[in-house]
Amino acid sequence: MDIGGLVGGGALGTPVATAPRVQKPTFWVLGLTSAITPTITNDFRWNYSRNYWQWFLTGGDVPQLPGLGGAVEIAGEGTSGGIPVALIPYNVNTQNTRTRYWDGKDNLLKDDVTIIKGNHLLQVGGSYQRNYNEHSRTDNGQGINNSLTYQVTSSNINFGNFTYPAGMPASQGPNFNTYYSYVMGMVSQSQLVYTRSGPNLALGPIGASTVAGSIIPYYNTYFADTWHVKPSVTISYGMSYQLEMPPYEANGRQVMLTYQDGSPVITADYMAQREKAAMAGSAYNPVLGFSTVNNVGAGRKYPYDPFYGGFAPRFSIAWNPKFNDGILGKLLGSNATVLRAGYGRLYGRQNGVIQILTPLLAPGLLQAVSCTGVSRTGQCLGNNGVDPSTAFRIGPDGLSAPLPVVSPTLSQPYLPGLSGNAPAADVTVDDPKYRPERTDNLTVSLQRQINKTVSMEVGYIGRLIRNELLAINLDSVPYMTTLGGQTFANAFSQIYFPVAAGGTPAAQPFFEAALGGASGAYCAGFANCTAAVASKNATAIKNTAVSDLWTALYKAPGWTLGRSLIAQPLPGQTASQGYTYLESTSLGRGNYNALFITHHIRDFHGVTATSNFTWGRALGMGTTSQATSSNTALDNYNLDNNYGLQSFDIKFVYNIAMYYSPKMYFSQKGIAGKLLGGWTFSPLFTAQSGNPIVAGYSEGGCTGCQALGEVSTTSSATTSFTTNAPAAAPTRAEAMRTTMWPALTASARLTPPA
Repeated sequence: MDIGGLVGGGALGTPVATAPRVQKPTFWVLGLTSAITPTITNDFRWNYSRNYWQWFLTGGDVPQLPGLGGAVEIAGEGTSGGIPVALIPYNVNTQNTRTRYWDGKDNLLKDDVTIIKGNHLLQVGGSYQRNYNEHSRTDNGQGINNSLTYQVTSSNINFGNFTYPAGMPASQGPNFNTYYSYVMGMVSQSQLVYTRSGPNLALGPIGASTVAGSIIPYYNTYFADTWHVKPSVTISYGMSYQLEMPPYEANGRQVMLTYQDGSPVITADYMAQREKAAMAGSAYNPVLGFSTVNNVGAGRKYPYDPFYGGFAPRFSIAWNPKFNDGILGKLLGSNATVLRAGYGRLYGRQNGVIQILTPLLAPGLLQAVSCTGVSRTGQCLGNNGVDPSTAFRIGPDGLSAPLPVVSPTLSQPYLPGLSGNAPAADVTVDDPKYRPERTDNLTVSLQRQINKTVSMEVGYIGRLIRNELLAINLDSVPYMTTLGGQTFANAFSQIYFPVAAGGTPAAQPFFEAALGGASGAYCAGFANCTAAVASKNATAIKNTAVSDLWTALYKAPGWTLGRSLIAQPLPGQTASQGYTYLESTSLGRGNYNALFITHHIRDFHGVTATSNFTWGRALGMGTTSQATSSNTALDNYNLDNNYGLQSFDIKFVYNIAMYYSPKMYFSQKGIAGKLLGGWTFSPLFTAQSGNPIVAGYSEGGCTGCQALGEVSTTSSATTSFTTNAPAAAPTRAEAMRTTMWPALTASARLTPPA
């Protein structure tokens, strides 16, 4: 909506809609139910659904002034309460100005047969669903759109040696950096999404969008039997099989993450190799690339492997005993008690994000490029590569900030940062081993009829969740790297408190070995290398800015580990491969366990009521919907460190719903009857314990970034799951135990794992 007469073609003070949001839902269904015999019924269904929506914006993100090379976004992509915080006359926030449409056309055929045979109720059936989903987009799903934008923030600018005004409290440093960059017009990042098409991925014009249309077939078959074994016992059992194929794009318009040889990158294997190398005192950091699916390996059809193991058994039993006397008669009564138990497995289904959107995000069909560390000399020097004196400023240094140059076509695989190729911006891809999540569900309950109006039920509900969506960032700091017999995590923990207190820490074997000893160039003039690290990186250490510290050490002369992060420049190159490589995996897990007590009253003097009390516990690795992007695990190496309280872990819940119909003046005769009769009252009351109090982490302007598993990112949209505090002692919890936890226990009153 434009109310200022700037971009909508209207006049000042007259609202003009600039971005129509069109939706066209359609649903058709045809059903035929046939009584084949008195005991056999067949039910057939066909339905067709159309789901069309669009986000259109005329003109894109328009530069605010004539001559500007792109739209200036002062304060960056951030939002507060869903409202962009940018200090500009109109919004160019990617999440709100991106252009998209979705056109889903889905057909379903379903047939079910019900058979009554003796004491059995048999059901058998199946379904076939064919979805065709077409999607067009202009952004990379995070913070970069197809309009050239200059972010003016303090991110990626190194204020480490900046001389602040005399008398300014040190605590105001981050605020000063922020507003100083705004006023001075420092471009922390220039960015743009290009689109490509065709077998050679030819470059499209700036402002164009990309489109992909995928076919997704679903198959399901099942058998179930409800068996009335005897008057007091009923058993129900069955088996279903579900096969949800990955999306198939006829023209191969899906992108996967690969190694340099074109083989796919499997998340668990990649992270295991990084960890193994780090513990051996070296770095595993191969060159990564991107290919369309038909160019991966020997040629693929799908962006992730089909999962053929979707067998889902279920079994339940209900026992309604009949005891007329004795102890059991008093306890269970005659047909007054029901004992139920059941188990069933369920598989989830994928939505359009994993299936359609994510395979478009990686460089290829869309190529998001960004220049971080934008210098006034026209270079892209990376995160913290410029300081206030060398950063590019809109105005004094020109109206067009530098941007990486891209090639007219892309090779397969495309290798960002190599041989002059532009680095990749934030990347999101599907893990080739991605699969639907499953839950194993168990319920046990005992229901007792107290009298003809009152009944009670006590039960247990349990859910074991596996293969849950969990995004892993491949570029996390390898905190378990071991040099001199000491891990980086332990070395950091040993220097944190002395530096925070303004002192000098004792020498740590890791830093001495990593930087060549006291005689090395980096350590000259200091008692040892640890003292040099503490002196030169005090701000990063105090802020637990681990990725910043790791990056600074990599740039230090004498650093023995070489290139250890994707975000660091390739050997012999000036550019890195990019930042924040996220793979959507099925490595998450969780569980829910609860005891419940339910009390029923039926028509007791006109009162009918149901009350329920639940005592439950929800644990896991931080659930997120499939529609969520830019999230990563807190610890990408040891996933057990992410296990803890879920955000919806509400311990106690109580509710009561009541319906009361007074019997007085029920006939509603006379004046009093008309006034007082026929009333009903339906009160509802709910009470619960509070939301869980959990540990969170914020490093300066990178809210939600991690501690020792920190992601090296330049995207302000990238966050991490910070809702989970370890609930048990993981096998490699040293980083959390020795560094993050001591800093948190005082305020959060948490106990570190043993």
